[in-house]
Amino acid sequence: MTVSVGDGVSLTLVQPSVYRGTSAPSAGVQVGDLWVDTSTNPPVVKQCNSISPITWVAVDSGGGGGGDGYNLLVVNGGAATLSTTLTLSNSNNVSFGIAGGVITATATFAGGGGGIAVGAGTQTATTNTVVFANSNGISFGMSNSTQITASYTVPTVSTAPSAIVGSNATYTSGSVVFTGSNAVTVRSTTGQQIVIDAPVQTVQTQNLVSVS
Repeated sequence: MTVSVGDGVSLTLVQPSVYRGTSAPSAGVQVGDLWVDTSTNPPVVKQCNSISPITWVAVDSGGGGGGDGYNLLVVNGGAATLSTTLTLSNSNNVSFGIAGGVITATATFAGGGGGIAVGAGTQTATTNTVVFANSNGISFGMSNSTQITASYTVPTVSTAPSAIVGSNATYTSGSVVFTGSNAVTVRSTTGQQIVIDAPVQTVQTQNLVSVS
């Protein structure tokens, strides 16, 4: 089992290999392995704390007891250190505890300033609360406290003329009726067009008096 605690430090719980004999093993040895040296009486339990070169350090004596337990291998930047005691120190908002043989770690984070920044135009909000304001026919809301909704109200646009101006009056409301008069007729045609018809006037030659 390996537990990473940051800053390049990891904690590895290993079960070492156990060798027994009168000469130190030299092949396949790993840091933390145990060798019960039977060349002495009583035998001496030794532990490998380096593999280049292989170095054995006595950790126990007296009948070869032990040697099958777990040892803690602390790895820091490639360097390995064996230890029988582990102390987890609270740091960087991480607190350690133990309950029923289980090591627990709790991380706490300060409120605010987290998450992503919100920008619009030339401004950017990185803290506090960003409020979506209703404007230009767009209204904002929130659903289930997780989804932002937006609705748009289409403005009413009038296509009617603002006013009709005559020679002696201006009409801004109601209906204006065009009436023909003096041989002029008014009619409508397709495409919402109003047509004003006037008869063609010809030059009259009757009853002319010649003056010389």
